[in-house]
Amino acid sequence: ESGIYILNGTNSLLQSNICEYNGAHGICVEDTALIMITKNDCYNNLDNGIYIENCSSSEVVENSFNQNRVYGIEIRDSPSSIFLKNELNSNWRGAYFFRCDFNNISTNTCEDSSSSGFVITRCEQINFTNNLLSYNNEDGLDAFFIHNSVVENNTCIGNRIAGLSIRSALNSTITFNNLTNNGLEIEESLTELYSTYTLYNNTINNLPFGFLLHLRDGTITKEYGQILS
Repeated sequence: ESGIYILNGTNSLLQSNICEYNGAHGICVEDTALIMITKNDCYNNLDNGIYIENCSSSEVVENSFNQNRVYGIEIRDSPSSIFLKNELNSNWRGAYFFRCDFNNISTNTCEDSSSSGFVITRCEQINFTNNLLSYNNEDGLDAFFIHNSVVENNTCIGNRIAGLSIRSALNSTITFNNLTNNGLEIEESLTELYSTYTLYNNTINNLPFGFLLHLRDGTITKEYGQILS
């Protein structure tokens, strides 16, 4: 069972609890709106540190979700929510977001995941900013189908595959990200779809990321950390 289970709540506060060694999630919240979840410690749970489903306009702030068997945070179908200043270390995956439109994910730390740090899929208009993603065993961020989103000012260090892996994110802005000893992956099904992206001021090992569309018979004279052309 989960350590704390909340169902059909509204305008609630869940604060300063320790949820450890539970047989399922540390905290499970379903069908609840306007809940503030803050300053909780959830670790060594058999499933997730926290599981949230169908919870709109929620805030998850300054929690620690560490060493959980599956995800630190798993969020499904929970739009217009805020995830701020959480610590997610040594989980299988740090966080998983599915069908969570209009979410703000900022200033979180995610390190030493056995798989990827953050996985975000089928979420529209996400703001993913100012997060530290380091030494995860796959990607720091694995994001796909996140159209019209912003990925900005994140720091990615030493992730095993890519620091930022972004696929099918039409009309998205990817700017001011700093990647060290890992790269930036962007993938689309058609070449012309890359032109819908806004990319600038991203660095790879302190050198600029080159986004050079339609380069033909040209000469590259500038030093880049990585080039997508």
